[in-house]
Amino acid sequence: MAWHCRPVVLVIAASLAVSGCASDPGATPAQARLRQQAGAGTGWTTAAGCAAGTFLGAGLGALLAGQHDRGKGALWGGSLGAAAGCASGYYVASTNDRYASEQDALRARIDAADEEIARTRQSVADADRVVAEHQAAIDRLDRQYKAGTATSQAYAQQAKSAQADAGAIKTLIQQTQQSVSAMQQDIDRLRAENVDTMSLQNQRTALQQQEAALQEQYNELVAAMAKMPPEMRKPVA
Repeated sequence: MAWHCRPVVLVIAASLAVSGCASDPGATPAQARLRQQAGAGTGWTTAAGCAAGTFLGAGLGALLAGQHDRGKGALWGGSLGAAAGCASGYYVASTNDRYASEQDALRARIDAADEEIARTRQSVADADRVVAEHQAAIDRLDRQYKAGTATSQAYAQQAKSAQADAGAIKTLIQQTQQSVSAMQQDIDRLRAENVDTMSLQNQRTALQQQEAALQEQYNELVAAMAKMPPEMRKPVA
């Protein structure tokens, strides 16, 4: 049975374009990484990511297809670039196109899962640091604001930063959920071919644990933001 998947070249290239557009000069290193992973940097939206991914992917697709089939290559590359630019998780974005055997497919999915787990582990570490920084800053500003030694502008800026990071963590949770779902689909398909999927099942469990950690960090940040004066708070989805 042949297995289907997408080539990774365009995914990597589009991801580089996303990271280049998602920089924020005012962010800490942990914030910058967190927002870039989520595609949530300053001036970067899902629509912009899809558009940039489509443009980049179409150009690469035309080049890779060769002189005689550049139209099809551009169409193929554009669709893949759009998928990557829309900031799916690595596992989802690297879903395979065709493999010679189920064992080849399993090895490829395990490699992709390893990459997704490493990526999400870094996001969990960054989110932990970012949330702790926000909690400390909000506690300090709240005391100063009530004492009249902090301006409303300073408090509002902190609220805006916390809101951006809460949105980034929420996006990463959604990406991780998509990857867990994609892993389960691969596990089910491989099991149907009598392939031992224990390694992939363990990776799925590890990713679910990271998703739970991100959710806990998101909840802690939302709880910290709830302590702000009502005029400073913005609703968090």
